[in-house]
Amino acid sequence: MLRACVLEDEGSWGDYLHLIEFSYNNSYHASIGMAPYEALYGRKCRTPLCWTKVGDR
Repeated sequence: MLRACVLEDEGSWGDYLHLIEFSYNNSYHASIGMAPYEALYGRKCRTPLCWTKVGDR
């Protein structure tokens, strides 16, 4: 992931580190059988794609 950011924006790859960390921590890891976030908190992470407005429920 970091490599893709470096290839696109050579000078500002550091700006993407927080997004890459978020993606890594919420991706499935075969060694632990779940995402690191799930292992730490015991639940799946609610990403902005899962969030809805209170009135939309």
